[in-house]
Order: sequence, then C-alpha cells, then structure tokens
Amino acid sequence: MNNKQFKKSVIAAAVCQAVLMANGSAYAQEEDQGVAVALEEVVVTGIRSALREGINAKRNNAQFVDSIVADDIGKLADINVAETLGRISGVQVDRGIGEGSDISIRGQQQNVILFNGRQILDASGRGGIGPDRLNTSTLGLLTLVPSGLIGGLDVTKLGGADDVAGSLGGIVDIKTRKPLDRTGFNGVASLGAGSGDLSDGTDAEVFGLVSNTFANDTLGVQLGVSAKERNVAERGLSTFSGYGAYGSNGVTFTDPDVNGDPNGDGVFGFFHLDPRLQSISDDRDNTAVSGLVQWQASENFEVILDTFYSKTESDRSRYWQGFFAGFGTQSNLTFSDNEILLTGNIGRPIQSNVEFSDAEAEILSTAIGFNWAINDNVDWETSLSSSESDSSFQQRFLRLQSTQAANIAFDITAGDFGSFTSNVDLTDPAALNLTILFDSDFINETDATELTSDIDWALGGNGFITSLEAGVRLQDIETGSTELSRDIRPNFNAATTPSLAA
Repeated sequence: MNNKQFKKSVIAAAVCQAVLMANGSAYAQEEDQGVAVALEEVVVTGIRSALREGINAKRNNAQFVDSIVADDIGKLADINVAETLGRISGVQVDRGIGEGSDISIRGQQQNVILFNGRQILDASGRGGIGPDRLNTSTLGLLTLVPSGLIGGLDVTKLGGADDVAGSLGGIVDIKTRKPLDRTGFNGVASLGAGSGDLSDGTDAEVFGLVSNTFANDTLGVQLGVSAKERNVAERGLSTFSGYGAYGSNGVTFTDPDVNGDPNGDGVFGFFHLDPRLQSISDDRDNTAVSGLVQWQASENFEVILDTFYSKTESDRSRYWQGFFAGFGTQSNLTFSDNEILLTGNIGRPIQSNVEFSDAEAEILSTAIGFNWAINDNVDWETSLSSSESDSSFQQRFLRLQSTQAANIAFDITAGDFGSFTSNVDLTDPAALNLTILFDSDFINETDATELTSDIDWALGGNGFITSLEAGVRLQDIETGSTELSRDIRPNFNAATTPSLAA
C-alpha cells in the first residue's frame, strides 16, 4: 500500500467512526482484552451552535431583533460591549481615544440598555454620555461592561408593547451565561498583554469565570472577574467647533474659484473654525465582577439572583495648540475644489493649552427574580432590581497665549497633521500670557429601583386571539448632578493686526 492509499484508508476509517458515533452505536475496542464499551453520547460544540442560537433568537422574536452569541466563554475579542455591538447592521459606534465608547441605533443615541433583562443607567441618567468633557465620551455606560463576561447580545430596533419604553433608536440587552447552562464544575481563565505605538507602558488583562452545580444540578453558582489596565493615546489635527463660512470682508483669495459670489449668499468658501494640534494620553483601569445564583426548584419554577459591578478610573493629560483660523487677518488663502480652506496666512494670537483630568465611573446593579410555569398555559415572571451609578470628573486646565498676534503660515495638506509655522517662540515665557486658569469638578449620581411582573396566558386553538399578555412595571429614578467651577481670566493687552507677509 502506497502513502496515497494509506491516507485514503485512514480518512475513510475516520468518517465511518464519526458516523457510527453520531448514531450512538460506536464502540471502543480495548486492544488487550477485546472488550467492547458503548459510547452513550458524543457532544460536539463549535461556532455552528453559536450561529444557530443567533438565528433562532431572530426567528422566535416578533420584533426586529439582531443577536450576537459568543461561541465560547470569553471569546468575544472586543474591548467592551460598545465595540461588539458595532458588528450588528444598523448600529454605529462612537469612538473616543482609540476605542468604542457609545452607540447609535438607526442614527439615534437615545437607546435603552438592559443587563440580563433589567434596565441599567448611566450616572447622569438614561442616555448619559459619561463623565468626561471630550467631544465623544470614553467612559460611557457601555464601556463599563467588558466583552469577556458576555454570553450574548440582543438588539431590538423596533420595540413592542412589552418592551421598556423611552427608546428612539433601539433596545440593547446584555446577557451573561447562567451556571445551569453547563452541569458540574466549569472554569476558564485568560491572560493578555500588549502595547501601542503611541501610548506608554504595557496593556494587561486578566479574565476568569468559574461555575459549579449542586443538589443534583438544580442549584448553580457562577462568578466572573475581569481586570484591565490600558494605556491609550491620540495624536492628530482636529477641529472643536466645526466649519464656518468666509464672506468677502476684504479677504484676498489665491484660488480664482472663490473670487466671486455666484449664489449671492455672501459665502466665498469654508474653513475650520478652531483647528488644533492635539495630543492625549490616558491611563485607564477597569475592574468588573459578575455573580449569579440559579435555583431550578422544579421543572416549572426557577429563581435567579444576579449582581454586576464595574468601575473604571482614568488619569488623562491633554495638550493642544489652537489657531482659530476664521478670526483675525487672513491673506493668500487657497481652497480645495469643494471650497475648503487648505493654505494661507492668518494673523492672531496663538493659544497653548494644558489639561490634566481624573475621571471615574462606577455601577452596581443587583436583581432577584423568578419564572413560574403555573400550568401548561400560564407563565408568570417577576423581578426586583436595584441600580447605583456614580461618576466624577476633575479638570485642571490652563491656557497660555502669545502676547502679540502672530503671523501663522499653515498648510493642512502637508504631512500627517498639517504644517503650522509662526514668528512666535512658544518656549519663551516672556512671549506668553496666562489667559485662563480653569479648575472644575463634575459629580453625577443616579439610583434606580425597578419592579416588573408579567403574565402570559396561552389560550390555544386557532382562533383570532391565541394568547393574553399583561404586565406591570414600577420604576423610581433619582438623579443628582453637582458642578463646582473656578474660572480665572487675567486681563492683558495684545495686538490683533500684525503685518502679514505678502
């Protein structure tokens, strides 16, 4: 027998064995004793089962629902739930400093977030964006839930009468695993490390989940822990205030396309109102714990106690230079084909800004509930939950501005972040004035208690009405916000119209 024939015989034998095992009739032959032992059950798990669960979740739901099911514990490869949700069509992810922070569903940010079926809230209330003051928050509610603890996600894009009200976009239900999903003792752990090109230090991640069942597999206990330390950074050219429009105002344009006003609206071109060269470094730590106790008292009665805790701490430094391209004196301006300002000279003071901030976001949510199949036709489900969310942001900011208006030559098409040169030495203290000293503290807190009870009565038959459903939901939400600010702005005199180069 040659090698090719040998390989074919091995493959054929493996296929035959797999078929026999699938039919429950496979036998293991002990070589020495010749005793045949029957294999009662063979279980093969893989990504196919995860895909099937996601499809069934859509098929069995009367609403428009998309689902993500992790094929194994801790296998969602994203940093947090916000990034995982970006895999679903119709969900857009907002990003801040290198990672997903919040989502929009069908373009709407007013969404309801559930954790194992109960609503959880940001410290600033439902729809909050987190404690920090960047354009896009990086410490929002969805960043507090690490993907490793998640067993699946459901996104309902069009809520029904039995869903939590108040959503303009959709409803996100974050689901963890349950200890009775697998019998006996189960455990998994992982370690990770990495580094970025811009950030300092090494990222580290630890994840672990253990579960066990007792009392003939009717009682299950599960505990999951996730700890992450990340160093994130961002470097770039951005604009804080969007676009503005140039009018005539005696401005000299180099591009002949903008030397007229064909629409008669006084607009000759568009520019970035506040271009800034910005550098951000953020050291971020997250700790999350999920615990669950499940008791299957009988085939018809189940009790679940579920708690989730997460805390993120951020230590951030931010530096940027602002030029305010649309103000002061302009000359030699060049625009792109679609009338966006690209190059030119601007005369105005340069601003150099420094900010140090500490941010913290924390949530604790606990629920107890039961599911009772009273008989073959009537199901009753009730839960009581409590949630506490807290966040704080401490900002220390100062601005140094040139004592004289500078002649700034810029070209935003040069290099990765554009080119900005001026006749002001920003390293010379004598050329700068302290114009703003800003010290602020923002504190938010939200406490919520919720009671829900739903009953489903299946009438049977093929009549016009096949079932009756009724439910009640009582919720008490208290939100508090505190802001303490100290804003010092010294007076100074600075020239505003320097001599511009031709």
